[in-house]
Amino acid sequence: MKEPLLALDAVTVGMKSRTILSEVSLRLTPGGWFGLVGPNGCGKTTLMRAALGLLRPLAGTVRLAGTPPPYPTRWASASFGPRLTHPRRRVRTELRLRVSAIGGDRSDLDRAWADTGLTDSRVCCGDLSLGQAQRLAVATALVGQPRLLVLDEPTVGLDAGAVHWLRNRLRRYAAAGGCVWVSSHDLHEVERSADEIAVLGQGRLAYAGPVAGFVGERAVAVHLRSSEPDLLRRVLAQSGARFSEEPDLGVTVHDGDAAQLGRLLAAHQVPLLSMAGPSSDGLRSALDDLVTVAGRPGAEKGRIQ
Repeated sequence: MKEPLLALDAVTVGMKSRTILSEVSLRLTPGGWFGLVGPNGCGKTTLMRAALGLLRPLAGTVRLAGTPPPYPTRWASASFGPRLTHPRRRVRTELRLRVSAIGGDRSDLDRAWADTGLTDSRVCCGDLSLGQAQRLAVATALVGQPRLLVLDEPTVGLDAGAVHWLRNRLRRYAAAGGCVWVSSHDLHEVERSADEIAVLGQGRLAYAGPVAGFVGERAVAVHLRSSEPDLLRRVLAQSGARFSEEPDLGVTVHDGDAAQLGRLLAAHQVPLLSMAGPSSDGLRSALDDLVTVAGRPGAEKGRIQ
């Protein structure tokens, strides 16, 4: 078993009179791609900032390779979204400043420039689209091949081609021994790419381990559209099916069996405009369950299972 690179033990973080994270313990190992997921406001970004030493925990310990923060140069790097840059500064100059700050060389600059996907060395930061600025932020964080790379919502603004680039780039980084830690609401990408995930709910660690261990048997979802959406929802509710409403006169039935649903709706004469699925819905379905449990009275008092 690999020794952990990042070790969080019983980390508790609060601001003013509010506790944001409570006794979170986590281990990340070199060469791994780790996802951090959970509902809005559960403390994902706060946990990452605490791990980097940007926030001081009220209790608990944070160690990177056995060392408490602040960490030596090149040990850890992060992107919390597109950076605030001078709009008239050239992108290559922005990268050169980062390379200089960590004591890098021309090869570091050339690799970072290649990571941006840009071709015109005269382009300025203010000329970039959201997706290009996001890619610049990731490229900047990768400068110098840090031991730990922390990315908060790195797919925001990226098109399909850029997401493909990011996936492959992070895999190469991890294969070289780096540790990737990504917080994201892009659950499809997390489920596809992560070796393991940590799930936060109500400021507590609800799960840490392989994606399959959290998803369990929640594997499929079926999307239904009807010209009589009220009737569709009523029949599904009476049958005990678990579903969520969609804005297109339809619903998504979680853990649904298409053949059984078809027979049920035909028996109740529910007119269907379309039926799509089954499709992968495991991680999103599991997180929906987590939100439901976390919202129950008393759930915040203990570990969410």
